[in-house]
Formats: sequence, C-alpha cells, structure tokens
Amino acid sequence: MTGALNFANNTWNKVGDNAYMGDCNVAGMIGIKGSNAATPGFAMYNNSGTLLGKLYASGTSLYWSNAKILTSTDSVREASCMGRKKLDI
Repeated sequence: MTGALNFANNTWNKVGDNAYMGDCNVAGMIGIKGSNAATPGFAMYNNSGTLLGKLYASGTSLYWSNAKILTSTDSVREASCMGRKKLDI
C-alpha cells in the first residue's frame, strides 16, 4: 500500500482476524472493536516479538495485563496501579 490511509465515516475496517478499527463518530477518536471478543485493546511487543503486555477496556474499567488501572469513577489523580499511585498528573 502506498499513500495516505483514509477511513470512511462510520465504517469499521477489519485488521487481521481479531479486531476492527475505524471511525466511531466520537469527536477526535479512533474506534477499536474486537471481532471475536468483548474486550478491545492493544497487545504490545518488543522488537524480538515478546509480548510485553496488553492494554484493554472491559465494562467501565481499563486494564494493563489483567491488573485494573482505572475505573470510570476514578479521577486520574486518584488512580492506582497494583496498589501504588502511578497517574499523578
């Protein structure tokens, strides 16, 4: 593929066989949707191909590799990660 990658309005584009990404009609946002799971997210790998962790959303919470790091009732200043204050902005 060459040139710019453009996504049509309100259209989900399949990425491989596990996820979709596209315009979700939320201002300033790109949508990520699982095609075969209820927990959309990102898997991060190093340059050797080793899985470093997964960032995903489930219900009203955000997780890093199965550890809850934020819920919809937390403020960023009060959020904790594995018992330690991490997001003190």
